[in-house]
Amino acid sequence: MPFEQYYQNFLDSNKYPRELKCYDLADDDASPTYLNYQGKKLINFSSSDYLGLAKHPLLIARSQHYAQTLGVGSTASRLVSGNFSLYSQLEEKIAAAMGKPTALILGAGYQTNISVLEALLDPHVLKV
Repeated sequence: MPFEQYYQNFLDSNKYPRELKCYDLADDDASPTYLNYQGKKLINFSSSDYLGLAKHPLLIARSQHYAQTLGVGSTASRLVSGNFSLYSQLEEKIAAAMGKPTALILGAGYQTNISVLEALLDPHVLKV
């Protein structure tokens, strides 16, 4: 049996549906904190908008400005294409605001988690 047919048979016989649920943002909420699903208002526990900044007017305006001046898309990671001075400036401002000697911004929560966990689990990094 060709593998395409094998996988199609598997999908056809699987009792679990292969559909994504479709949600709408709650009409009365400015951020994706709440979702509408089948007429019910639900709290969105899967959102990455922890601080509720996704719809902040100043951040939207700044994002539009940077998109117009610098373009959109990552082009490549810092590891591959090097560092933009903008990143260094932002890290310096964050470090100063936090009263720390340095700061590091990472592109995603997942990247942050694996970086931090690897560092914390290395016995040579933290010496108590």
